[in-house]
Amino acid sequence: ACLVGSEMCIRDSPLQIIVGYAEMAILDESVPEHLRTVSQRIYDSAIRASKIVRNLREFARQREPIREPVDMRQVIDRVIDLLEYEFISSGIEVVRDYSEIPLIMADQNQMQQVILNLLKNSHDAIVETGKGRGRIDISVRQDHGKVVITVSDTGIGIPDELINRVFEPFFTTKPVGKGTGLGLSITYGIIRAHNGNISVRSKRGEGTTFTIELPA
Repeated sequence: ACLVGSEMCIRDSPLQIIVGYAEMAILDESVPEHLRTVSQRIYDSAIRASKIVRNLREFARQREPIREPVDMRQVIDRVIDLLEYEFISSGIEVVRDYSEIPLIMADQNQMQQVILNLLKNSHDAIVETGKGRGRIDISVRQDHGKVVITVSDTGIGIPDELINRVFEPFFTTKPVGKGTGLGLSITYGIIRAHNGNISVRSKRGEGTTFTIELPA
């Protein structure tokens, strides 16, 4: 069931039923207003549940990467193009700083997922500040046989007591209903499967930086 105005299709049968009835109630003007409000909450929760199920499936089926020569600058450019409207709408400036780099042997689709997860995380962190604007800096360089990718944002930041947990499955610092807590876990798993490393540093109220190191 593909929902009108929804960003995704619901393919889980129990959720199809919940979403279908909730949507009928929302659109039926003969239903009392307070019941339509409740139905909207049910609808929103079912959409969120479906996202969690989808992410769980991705997390569970992590496979060995299909390796081919990849230019990470091209991967990053494609993801930025994909998210361009979201960045513009949120008043976010994306600044790229690319150096000459060697290719890496990697699964291109998985690398795109990594960059997508990090950029969406930065986007949400900036929006959470409520300032209506922000900046994401992305640098790509080589260092002693490694390709180093850095993603820095001017978002809300992560408290010191939580920063060591950001790669844990289901852990999230986002408001209730805004995140499943699997994006960074999936990212961590992909990078490790490529014999790479990912680290994070952050300061509450000032922003966050993720650094990825991949063998050239």
